[in-house]
Amino acid sequence: MKVVKTIILIGEKRLFTSSIEKRANKKKFSQSYKPDKCEHKLEKDKLRNQVEELARKLQEKEAEMESLKSPVQYLLKKEKLQESKKIEMKKGQFNNMNLRDKQNK
Repeated sequence: MKVVKTIILIGEKRLFTSSIEKRANKKKFSQSYKPDKCEHKLEKDKLRNQVEELARKLQEKEAEMESLKSPVQYLLKKEKLQESKKIEMKKGQFNNMNLRDKQNK
C-alpha cells in the first residue's frame, strides 16, 4: 500500500512539475514572438505615414477632379444652350410654315 501511495505521489509531483514547466516554456515562447515596444511603435508610425500619404494623394485627386468639374459644367451648359437654340429655331420654322400654309389657303 505504501509503495502505491509513493508512486501516486511521485506521479502527481511529476504532473505538477511538468505543468509548471509547460507554463514557463509557453511564456518564453510567447515572449520571444512578441515585438517589443520600439518595433511596435515603428510599425505604427510607418502605418500612420502611409495613411497620411494616401490621404494627401486623395486630396490632390479630389482637387484635380474639382478643377476639371467647372470646365465640364461650362461645356455642358453651352451645349444645352445650343440645343435649346436649335429647338427654338425649329419651332420658329415650323410656325412660319404653318403661317404660310394658312396664308396660302
